[in-house]
Amino acid sequence: MSNQANIYSYTAATNPYLVKCMAHKYGYSFDKTQPLGSVLQQLVAMEGEPVLMEIIENNPDKDLFMEYFEKKHIKKDAPKEDKNNSTQDILNYMNFSGQSQAMAIAENKRITTETSVMVLAGAVIIALAILTINFKK
Repeated sequence: MSNQANIYSYTAATNPYLVKCMAHKYGYSFDKTQPLGSVLQQLVAMEGEPVLMEIIENNPDKDLFMEYFEKKHIKKDAPKEDKNNSTQDILNYMNFSGQSQAMAIAENKRITTETSVMVLAGAVIIALAILTINFKK
């Protein structure tokens, strides 16, 4: 057996709690003698890309992954403005910046507020209808 490290064993060695949490999150049970790196490999094999993205997002070297992804997928001959847009698209897709999540939270708050106003307006209309019915009697 070689002593090569891979993303699974490296992540498991640096953050074993993450591995246990992810296994619990996806309903996977494992033997305590099983190496945590192999637990991550099996999770990715069973669940696919969402688990792999979660591993990368929680990896201590996620900046290296981002840099590699940028170098591999951004065209060098593209104009500077397009390159910045592509970088922003990549950041949003990979959600390394966390801004998309903040925007989603703001959107959820807005929707919640609008729904609350609609419910309140409906309650006021019903109350007025009940009052007018009572006054007519």
